[in-house]
Amino acid sequence: TASATSASAVCAAMSVECGFLSVQYEPWHGEPEKNREQVHGGLVEAMRTESLERDHIDFILLPEMAFTGYVFATREEVDALADDVEQLVACLASETEISAALVESMPTIAWCARLAKEIDAFVFAGLPTKRDGKLFNSACLVDRSGRPVLLYDKHFLFETDEVWATEGDAALSMPLEVQPGQF
Repeated sequence: TASATSASAVCAAMSVECGFLSVQYEPWHGEPEKNREQVHGGLVEAMRTESLERDHIDFILLPEMAFTGYVFATREEVDALADDVEQLVACLASETEISAALVESMPTIAWCARLAKEIDAFVFAGLPTKRDGKLFNSACLVDRSGRPVLLYDKHFLFETDEVWATEGDAALSMPLEVQPGQF
C-alpha cells in the first residue's frame, strides 16, 4: 500500500498556512497504471483512517518518476512510458488554453489533474516526458482545477538518467497566481 504522511508548513511568501501531503511508496517498475491505482488507493485509505481532512491538504507531492520506477536500461523502455507533452509545452509557452482532451492524452498528467480536482489541491509529480524526439525526466504541477501550470525538465541528471534523458534548462521561474483566500 502507498504510504502517505502529512506535514503543515507556512507559505512564507503569502503568510498563510498550507497543508502538504507527501507520498512515498515502492512502485512496480514499468507499470504506471498499476502504480497510479496503488497511490490513489493509498491516499483514499490514508484520508479515511488517518483523519487527513481534504480541506487541510493544499499540495500533494509525489516523487520523481512517480509511477514508472526510476532506473531504465534503454531509451526505448522510457519512451513507451513517457507522456507526450509537445502540445502542452506549446500551450504553456503561449499561455493559451489547455483543452481537457489534451490533458487526457497524457496519462500521468491526466491522473494528476483528476486527483487535483478530487482532493481540491495542487498536485506535483515527477514523470518521464517526450517532445521533439527527446526524452526528459520532468516534473509537472497541476492546479486545483486540474490545469497543468508548470512543466520542468530536470537539469542536473543523475548518471542513470543520462542513459535516456536530455538535460533540461537550468532556470525555473514561474509566477503562481494563488489568492491567499484559497488556503
